[in-house]
This record gives sequence, structure tokens and C-alpha cells, in this order.
Amino acid sequence: MNGNWLWWIILLCCFGATAVCYLFFYRYRQSVGFHVAMNLAMTSSTLLGTTSGIVIGYQFSESYAFAAIATTFIAAAVGALFGSLGDQQTVLAGLSSGTMTGMMSPMLGAHAGQPLGLLLFSTALLFICFGLFCYSHKT
Repeated sequence: MNGNWLWWIILLCCFGATAVCYLFFYRYRQSVGFHVAMNLAMTSSTLLGTTSGIVIGYQFSESYAFAAIATTFIAAAVGALFGSLGDQQTVLAGLSSGTMTGMMSPMLGAHAGQPLGLLLFSTALLFICFGLFCYSHKT
């Protein structure tokens, strides 16, 4: 395990942003349409799965199986959680998007030479997308 604490702090900030976005939309879940819930489920599981896959894949590059399993559980759980704002089809879309991202994203962290730039890009994209989702929601 590489002992770089900055990576884990960035990942915790991403989990915090995901929690804030979920709590925002949970408060207005009655007015969240199916299309918005589908976009939320797929985008949140993809972005958080990519970010966590880069961090876990880089930090545990000697154990790719652990990185893939942990990232898959994280991304699928986030996809199902955001998908629960919609119907059952939205839950399944979030689960499938999270599963695919969880299986593929640790390769980015494990095989990239200097993945810090990729991590910062993924983190910035996560914050921008969640900010746009929350800003564009009409209450």
C-alpha cells in the first residue's frame, strides 16, 4: 500500500460530496422525475466508482482483485442508492453502471504511470456534475 494521505483525503471529499448530493435529492424525492433519477444513478455511480477505483487501484496496485471487488461494491451501492430515488428500473441501471465502472476503473489507477492528474480530473468532474445536478433541480 502506498502511504499517500492526499489520495485518501480527496476520496473522502468525493464521498462527502456524494452524500450531500444524495441528501439534497432525498429531500425532494417526490419531485424527482424518472429521467433525472436515471441520470443521477448512472452519473453518481460512474464518477464515484472511477474516483474510488483510481485511488484504491493505485494504493493497492499489488492486489488488483481486492481493488476491483472493493470498487465494484462501492460503485454498485452508490448506483443503487441514487437509483432508489426513482423506480426499480432506475435501481437496476445504477447497479449495472456501478458494476461496470467498478470492474474497469481500478485498471486506471493500477496501470497509469502518474495517476494524480487523472484523479484530480475525475474529482473535479464529480464536483461539477453534482453541482450542476443540484443547481438545475427545480423545487
